[in-house]
Amino acid sequence: MKKLLGGFSPVIWLLLGVFFLAIVYFVGMSLAKTYLPAPYKCWLMTCELASWEEIQQIALKNIKENEVISDVSAFPKTNFKSAELGEVSIHINYADNSKPTSAAKQYTQRAVFFDDRMLWVRDLDMMTFSTEPTGVEFGTQFLTTRLGPREAYRVIWDRLQTSPYLEDIDVVGVGLHFGKEVSQDPTKLVWDFFFLMRKGRLVYQVDAETGKITYEIAALRE
Repeated sequence: MKKLLGGFSPVIWLLLGVFFLAIVYFVGMSLAKTYLPAPYKCWLMTCELASWEEIQQIALKNIKENEVISDVSAFPKTNFKSAELGEVSIHINYADNSKPTSAAKQYTQRAVFFDDRMLWVRDLDMMTFSTEPTGVEFGTQFLTTRLGPREAYRVIWDRLQTSPYLEDIDVVGVGLHFGKEVSQDPTKLVWDFFFLMRKGRLVYQVDAETGKITYEIAALRE
């Protein structure tokens, strides 16, 4: 077989080239995983789902001057009929309490969203208004809550899978709110799970700090 420069055959050069490219690939992926922030590294590899603490920090990082976090919702993007809720789209609402708009004395609100895998924060470009300033209690408790939507979902899963209505569920909505039922403490945040069915809905509420189910009901219609 004819030799190339340096005395190596084409096969040896090919193997050396493959070996070199493999080293470059693995070193590059390792550096990207360590130093490249989301969402950029998620374009190169499959990222793990973000922790609840990471989601809280993203919400905090995107607060603008004079704003408070006023509402948080979560929308499952994959099959929710298992113990793991899977990838979730997070919606964060912010309220500007600095001063009302001059025309109608309304306080502006804005919303951002991101999924908990890519973590690419996008503004909804949709301003809403409130006639009253938003209290800071929600945002303060939100940043200290221990359970995110996935953790709260695991709490209700055992109860949910024994429900005779599980197979009839079409959509699930998840929101973080202050407890409003008589049996709850209205000053504490709870995760609301609304399971919509063809003939009604199931509602579960989980204390965002303790993980205790504080409310459940099946509202059916004929």
